[in-house]
Amino acid sequence: MSRSLPLGAPVVHLFIADLRLHDHAALHAGLAQALAEGRPWLALWLPPPAQPTPWGWPRTGARRLAWWHSAAHGLAQGLARHGHPLWCLPDGTTATLQAWISACSPAAVHVLEVPAPEERAVLQTLVAWGIPVHRHGIGTLHEAADLPFTPEAVPTVFTAFRQAVERAHTPVPGPLPVPTRWPAAWQPAENIADRLGWRCLDPQAPDDTALLAGDARHALPWPPADEAPWGGEAAALRHLQRYLDGGHARRYKATRNHLADPWGSSHWSLWLATGALSPRQALAALRAHEAAHGATDGTYWLWFELLWRDHFRWLHRRFGAALYRARGLAPHAPPRPLDPQRLARWMQGETGCDIVDAGMRELAASGYLSNRMRQIVASYWLHELQGDWRVGAAWFEAQLLDHDPCSNTGNWLYIAGLGTDPRGGRRFDPRKQAAQHDPDGAYRRRWLAPDTRP
Repeated sequence: MSRSLPLGAPVVHLFIADLRLHDHAALHAGLAQALAEGRPWLALWLPPPAQPTPWGWPRTGARRLAWWHSAAHGLAQGLARHGHPLWCLPDGTTATLQAWISACSPAAVHVLEVPAPEERAVLQTLVAWGIPVHRHGIGTLHEAADLPFTPEAVPTVFTAFRQAVERAHTPVPGPLPVPTRWPAAWQPAENIADRLGWRCLDPQAPDDTALLAGDARHALPWPPADEAPWGGEAAALRHLQRYLDGGHARRYKATRNHLADPWGSSHWSLWLATGALSPRQALAALRAHEAAHGATDGTYWLWFELLWRDHFRWLHRRFGAALYRARGLAPHAPPRPLDPQRLARWMQGETGCDIVDAGMRELAASGYLSNRMRQIVASYWLHELQGDWRVGAAWFEAQLLDHDPCSNTGNWLYIAGLGTDPRGGRRFDPRKQAAQHDPDGAYRRRWLAPDTRP
């Protein structure tokens, strides 16, 4: 479909989960097009969905939404230094997208694609309306052309994926710098923001630090208060360097299953989820650390985890909406009727299983769980309570600050045995897990004290 473009039609960057200026090929490409064609440039952010789930709670809980706004305000600060505002769409509905198209008639849209079904549907809608949409990868370490297999033939088992990537010795591209040349900013028509429900994000808006910090017992290594916005790009890069300078990466393999250690995990996922941190930037910093101090099992395991993140994204690229079926990738799976009472007890941390209840209360109070606790509480919902994996995944989506649709869906299917686990699912015995990872009961006492319910 051809369109006649009005004078001043902008080149648009649609920010979805890439709220940064560093290492951003899509950003560089859009700015270059605007400069080459003499067009203005528009930065537009599509926030995470706010509609309720089929089970009654909002898709994005208040604490997770505050984290996204913190990341967006960080991006707004970075853009402001280059003379550009960050506009925010109210939602990704068809009506909102149509109003946006009518208002600015974009010459092109550049985007870093999130390969999950809903995010891809937004882009497909724009393409159907005749908007040139330029997709610049899916936020992985390697580009599709550099993989030792085509995206349609990505190995379904992670070990096969990892071994093939490592055998290929394909280097990961280095992170791109922040762009230095910027076109003029798009200027909206008078009253357009009020008419369309757009808003321009205030770069100096304060974080809701009380909501983000949550319960004081959390295991999150928050930056100092004067480094807000905590979710922004600058805070992400400072945290990355602090983590490496503190020697924590070297011990990561030994500490990654700790339940309440602020530095036991890298916590890179907090900023990777919003795109305030690029995985290539994280890897480049890790490789520089290894060059200076030597590689260890811990530093290798961080690379290993970044590859897991990539694998889940490539699986989404290959299988798409099939991953979100009740049976996932399995040929069939028996239906699991929902028991509202069981669900409420699990969500509220009142199952009677102390290690699970401690974890669910931490999740509700802080928006965070260690990787080990995520596995324990997910396994309990799936294998002890016989719950539907989609319900558990939806609760994680609402609560987790670092929710990523590809990793969240992939991990739930893996534990349920409906994804790509060659062993057909993973059951974590809660008693054994408590004895192994909380032998003195300190974690359980921390979260199960009678007067500390979230």
